[in-house]
Amino acid sequence: MTDPACQRWIDDPDANRAHLSDCDDCRQRASRLERLDRDLAATMPEASGSIAALVADRLPVAPWEGARHRAWALAGIVLAAAFLIAAAGFFLVGIPPIEGFRETARGLLRAREVGFVVTSSLGELLRNAPRAFHVAVAVAFVVVNALLLLLLRRGPRGYDVDPR
Repeated sequence: MTDPACQRWIDDPDANRAHLSDCDDCRQRASRLERLDRDLAATMPEASGSIAALVADRLPVAPWEGARHRAWALAGIVLAAAFLIAAAGFFLVGIPPIEGFRETARGLLRAREVGFVVTSSLGELLRNAPRAFHVAVAVAFVVVNALLLLLLRRGPRGYDVDPR
Protein backbone atom coordinates (compact mmCIF):
# COMPACT_ATOMS: atom_id res chain seq x y z
CA MET A 1 0.00 0.00 0.00
CA THR A 2 2.45 2.58 -1.16
CA ASP A 3 -0.06 4.24 -3.47
CA PRO A 4 -0.91 7.74 -2.19
CA ALA A 5 -4.60 7.25 -3.01
CA CYS A 6 -4.66 4.07 -0.89
CA GLN A 7 -2.93 5.90 1.94
CA ARG A 8 -5.51 8.71 1.78
CA TRP A 9 -8.29 6.11 1.99
CA ILE A 10 -6.62 4.46 5.00
CA ASP A 11 -6.27 7.85 6.72
CA ASP A 12 -9.89 8.88 6.12
CA PRO A 13 -12.13 6.14 4.67
CA ASP A 14 -15.33 8.20 4.74
CA ALA A 15 -13.91 11.15 2.83
CA ASN A 16 -12.23 8.94 0.23
CA ARG A 17 -15.03 6.40 -0.33
CA ALA A 18 -14.79 6.86 -4.11
CA HIS A 19 -11.32 5.27 -4.07
CA LEU A 20 -12.94 1.87 -3.45
CA SER A 21 -14.41 1.85 -6.95
CA ASP A 22 -10.88 2.09 -8.44
CA CYS A 23 -8.83 -0.20 -6.16
CA ASP A 24 -9.58 -3.92 -5.74
CA ASP A 25 -7.16 -4.32 -2.82
CA CYS A 26 -8.75 -1.53 -0.79
CA ARG A 27 -12.24 -2.78 -1.69
CA GLN A 28 -11.35 -6.24 -0.33
CA ARG A 29 -9.95 -4.70 2.83
CA ALA A 30 -13.07 -2.56 3.30
CA SER A 31 -15.38 -5.55 2.87
CA ARG A 32 -13.29 -7.56 5.36
CA LEU A 33 -13.47 -4.71 7.87
CA GLU A 34 -17.24 -4.37 7.43
CA ARG A 35 -17.63 -8.12 7.95
CA LEU A 36 -15.55 -7.91 11.13
CA ASP A 37 -17.68 -4.99 12.34
CA ARG A 38 -20.87 -7.01 11.75
CA ASP A 39 -19.44 -10.06 13.52
CA LEU A 40 -18.33 -7.97 16.47
CA ALA A 41 -21.69 -6.23 16.70
CA ALA A 42 -23.43 -9.64 16.64
CA THR A 43 -21.32 -11.03 19.48
CA MET A 44 -21.30 -7.89 21.63
CA PRO A 45 -23.63 -8.20 24.60
CA GLU A 46 -26.19 -5.42 24.49
CA ALA A 47 -26.50 -5.22 28.27
CA SER A 48 -22.94 -4.10 28.91
CA GLY A 49 -22.55 -2.15 25.67
CA SER A 50 -18.79 -2.25 26.06
CA ILE A 51 -16.56 -3.72 23.40
CA ALA A 52 -13.60 -3.32 25.73
CA ALA A 53 -15.25 -5.50 28.38
CA LEU A 54 -16.03 -8.16 25.79
CA VAL A 55 -12.51 -8.22 24.45
CA ALA A 56 -10.89 -8.05 27.91
CA ASP A 57 -12.84 -11.11 29.08
CA ARG A 58 -11.51 -13.16 26.17
CA LEU A 59 -7.84 -12.17 26.54
CA PRO A 60 -5.45 -14.54 28.30
CA VAL A 61 -4.02 -13.54 31.66
CA ALA A 62 -0.79 -11.60 31.35
CA PRO A 63 2.29 -13.35 32.74
CA TRP A 64 2.71 -10.88 35.61
CA GLU A 65 -0.96 -11.07 36.65
CA GLY A 66 -1.01 -14.77 37.40
CA ALA A 67 2.61 -15.14 38.39
CA ARG A 68 3.56 -17.20 41.40
CA HIS A 69 7.11 -15.86 41.33
CA ARG A 70 8.24 -14.08 44.46
CA ALA A 71 11.28 -11.84 44.10
CA TRP A 72 12.41 -12.02 47.75
CA ALA A 73 13.42 -15.66 47.50
CA LEU A 74 15.58 -14.85 44.48
CA ALA A 75 17.10 -11.86 46.31
CA GLY A 76 17.93 -14.07 49.30
CA ILE A 77 19.54 -16.70 47.08
CA VAL A 78 21.63 -14.05 45.29
CA LEU A 79 22.71 -12.53 48.63
CA ALA A 80 23.70 -15.95 50.00
CA ALA A 81 25.60 -16.72 46.80
CA ALA A 82 27.43 -13.37 47.04
CA PHE A 83 28.45 -14.13 50.63
CA LEU A 84 29.66 -17.60 49.65
CA ILE A 85 31.66 -16.20 46.74
CA ALA A 86 33.18 -13.53 49.00
CA ALA A 87 34.04 -16.14 51.64
CA ALA A 88 35.66 -18.31 48.97
CA GLY A 89 37.61 -15.29 47.75
CA PHE A 90 38.86 -14.52 51.25
CA PHE A 91 39.79 -18.16 51.74
CA LEU A 92 41.71 -18.31 48.42
CA VAL A 93 43.67 -15.18 49.31
CA GLY A 94 44.63 -16.69 52.67
CA ILE A 95 42.43 -14.60 54.95
CA PRO A 96 39.98 -16.38 57.22
CA PRO A 97 36.47 -15.51 55.93
CA ILE A 98 35.31 -14.26 59.36
CA GLU A 99 38.30 -11.90 59.58
CA GLY A 100 37.70 -10.72 56.00
CA PHE A 101 34.06 -9.88 56.72
CA ARG A 102 35.06 -8.13 59.98
CA GLU A 103 37.63 -5.93 58.17
CA THR A 104 35.08 -5.19 55.43
CA ALA A 105 32.55 -4.06 58.06
CA ARG A 106 35.19 -1.84 59.73
CA GLY A 107 35.98 -0.28 56.36
CA LEU A 108 32.30 0.39 55.76
CA LEU A 109 32.01 2.08 59.16
CA ARG A 110 34.99 4.30 58.33
CA ALA A 111 33.36 5.15 54.99
CA ARG A 112 30.16 5.96 56.85
CA GLU A 113 32.06 8.34 59.12
CA VAL A 114 33.57 10.00 56.05
CA GLY A 115 30.05 10.28 54.62
CA PHE A 116 28.89 12.04 57.79
CA VAL A 117 31.78 14.51 57.52
CA VAL A 118 31.00 15.20 53.86
CA THR A 119 27.27 15.67 54.42
CA SER A 120 27.80 17.91 57.44
CA SER A 121 30.23 20.01 55.39
CA LEU A 122 27.69 20.23 52.59
CA GLY A 123 25.03 21.23 55.10
CA GLU A 124 27.30 23.94 56.44
CA LEU A 125 27.89 25.22 52.90
CA LEU A 126 24.14 25.34 52.26
CA ARG A 127 23.52 27.16 55.53
CA ASN A 128 26.08 29.80 54.61
CA ALA A 129 24.90 30.16 50.99
CA PRO A 130 23.78 33.62 49.84
CA ARG A 131 20.14 34.60 50.17
CA ALA A 132 19.73 34.65 46.38
CA PHE A 133 20.53 30.93 46.26
CA HIS A 134 17.84 30.16 48.85
CA VAL A 135 15.31 32.30 46.97
CA ALA A 136 16.18 30.55 43.68
CA VAL A 137 15.69 27.13 45.29
CA ALA A 138 12.31 28.19 46.73
CA VAL A 139 11.15 29.61 43.38
CA ALA A 140 12.31 26.48 41.54
CA PHE A 141 10.42 24.34 44.06
CA VAL A 142 7.19 26.27 43.48
CA VAL A 143 7.60 26.23 39.68
CA VAL A 144 8.28 22.48 39.50
CA ASN A 145 5.33 21.68 41.76
CA ALA A 146 3.05 23.99 39.75
CA LEU A 147 4.08 22.20 36.53
CA LEU A 148 3.41 18.82 38.13
CA LEU A 149 0.00 20.01 39.29
CA LEU A 150 -0.86 21.25 35.79
CA LEU A 151 0.19 17.92 34.29
CA LEU A 152 -1.90 16.00 36.80
CA ARG A 153 -4.98 18.13 36.18
CA ARG A 154 -4.89 18.05 32.36
CA GLY A 155 -7.29 15.87 30.45
CA PRO A 156 -6.31 12.45 29.17
CA ARG A 157 -4.55 12.26 25.83
CA GLY A 158 -3.90 9.43 23.41
CA TYR A 159 -4.97 5.83 23.87
CA ASP A 160 -6.89 6.46 27.11
CA VAL A 161 -9.39 8.86 25.52
CA ASP A 162 -12.90 7.49 25.07
CA PRO A 163 -14.11 8.38 21.55
CA ARG A 164 -17.68 9.10 22.69
